[in-house]
Amino acid sequence: MKEKENEVLNILKNVRYPGYSRDIVSFGFVKKIEVDDEGNVVISLKISSKDQSKREEILKGAKEEVKKLKWVKEIQVLFVEETPPGLPQKKKPEGVKRIIAVSSAKGGVGKSIIAVNLAVGLRKRGYKSGILDTDVFGPSIPLLMGIKEKPTSPDGKNILPVSAFGVKAMSIGFFLNPDTPVIWRGPMVMKLMDQFFNEILWEDLDFLVIDLPPGTGDVQLSMAQMLYIDWAIIVTTPQKIALADVRRGIEMFKSLDVPILGIVENMAYMNCPHCGKRVDVFPGEELRKIEKDYKIPVIASIPIEPEVSRYADLGKPSVEFLRESKFSCEVERIVDLIESSIKNDRKDKR
Repeated sequence: MKEKENEVLNILKNVRYPGYSRDIVSFGFVKKIEVDDEGNVVISLKISSKDQSKREEILKGAKEEVKKLKWVKEIQVLFVEETPPGLPQKKKPEGVKRIIAVSSAKGGVGKSIIAVNLAVGLRKRGYKSGILDTDVFGPSIPLLMGIKEKPTSPDGKNILPVSAFGVKAMSIGFFLNPDTPVIWRGPMVMKLMDQFFNEILWEDLDFLVIDLPPGTGDVQLSMAQMLYIDWAIIVTTPQKIALADVRRGIEMFKSLDVPILGIVENMAYMNCPHCGKRVDVFPGEELRKIEKDYKIPVIASIPIEPEVSRYADLGKPSVEFLRESKFSCEVERIVDLIESSIKNDRKDKR
């Protein structure tokens, strides 16, 4: 029977998880395969998403593939729970109290600058904060925080993050030459994420800000499967092409049961350097529609400020060095909202 179970497992590698390039086997969703003497097959799957449409698509794909095996008579696919009802299915890295994932479905919208300033802004409020850069192919935290120091390992396995502006930080960029590209396939990226989520000695953090790569790919799915995320923040610009991807990002977090704190509208407008009048560089009607359709608030509207970009290139967070800027004021508003959400959580638990 073992040989036939392996045949079933191998053919299930053709079943992709909806919306992703990886298959359900490489994701670890296939937990058990049973085959009897008559050719009946029972497949047990553990899927993190409760999205019924995704489960139905996987069910259909699994049955279609397994039917290709000539000896198969009947197929049954079971979805089983990760843990008993009422128990948490996910975890947090040791020493981390809360996790905030900063995401953008499209690149180039200023997500990493906001993630860095959010982590520094939380530290300025007296919280112990850290930032984890999961953008393997375009790590920017070393530049944005002006960090050139390399992390160390006290035991040859676990890694101590480096610190800047009172914030603990980890990025693959700390280990690379700035001009060296990362040319990896998906499994290598997932192995690094597993190390990042399990082998970094964060010690005692009130908040870990995770700077996600652009898009809705493997890193986002693996993170949501492995970690309990308190809130996601979606960063976008008002351009229609960026906002189309925001909808995909919202749907991704919904399917992965990750609560969304709100949307940050970056590069929302600029003030004319000559007359001081507000200029809306991009139309914003589509964002208002998204806000209404999904009932997810826009929690910050950040203008284009050249000084913010210049300081970012120097590795100087604006909330630390440009405290009177509109950018810094909007980041402070996000911190206010986080603090308010914490207080509400405490009230709900009483």
